[in-house]
Amino acid sequence: MVLRRAGNPIVVSKTNIFPAVCITVTVHLGIIVVSSVVEAADRPYSYVVLTTKAIPEVIKTSRILEPLLSGPYSERHPQPTYVLLQNGLGVEKDLYHSIKALNQGEPKIISTVVWIGTNLVGKNVVEHTDFVSKDGS
Repeated sequence: MVLRRAGNPIVVSKTNIFPAVCITVTVHLGIIVVSSVVEAADRPYSYVVLTTKAIPEVIKTSRILEPLLSGPYSERHPQPTYVLLQNGLGVEKDLYHSIKALNQGEPKIISTVVWIGTNLVGKNVVEHTDFVSKDGS
């Protein structure tokens, strides 16, 4: 999950492959890494980008973002635009209803389905599969 603030993105990582990416991104973009959404919920954001393997029957998007949807956060800060890059359809529905319940106006959500073939082939090593046709199209 990446939360952007004044040119310094904040990344919340829960995966075992992120450290390999974080080193490069940190060096080049000055990203601040935090261990939870709770830790990142101390300031307002224009955009919150959430990239997950969406399994809403296991954990809903609104549960992941709960610290930003809570009374303490929403009383101090306006709701950001949420950008969801997930592998499922309709994953934004429960987030929409959670934001709507805050009575801060119409929720701003951009949702798209993402599919990228990758495999974790070693510690901090990700291999992309051949998800583009052989002719490059």
